[in-house]
Amino acid sequence: SILSLLDEECRLPRGSDNGFCQKLWKTFDKHPRFKIEPRKPTSFCIIHFAGNVSYDTANFMDKNMDELGELLRQALTSSGNKFVRHIMELRSQREAEAQLASGAPVKAARSKLKPNTVSAEFKRQLE
Repeated sequence: SILSLLDEECRLPRGSDNGFCQKLWKTFDKHPRFKIEPRKPTSFCIIHFAGNVSYDTANFMDKNMDELGELLRQALTSSGNKFVRHIMELRSQREAEAQLASGAPVKAARSKLKPNTVSAEFKRQLE
């Protein structure tokens, strides 16, 4: 998938937005819903049901490595507001229960080779 290729490129020591786009071009060049924009080396187009949507991969990797979500979670968890802390505790309990039900370890350590990226979090939410 596009998100898997983005995560893969983010793990590479010399990964780049251009490299990500080239991988997309190579992987999906024959896909009927994917369109290459040869005059734009960092762009691709997805043909959605509502029409064509062009994407420019400039800064995709930086955005994918964004830790704002984790920073917000930490801020909410340490909030001085009891209600906010309670909501975050309920969320943590629900996540732990879901992990137990799936058989995954509850507090698995994050690997440096596989960072918690925005796209990884998005894919996790879709499961």
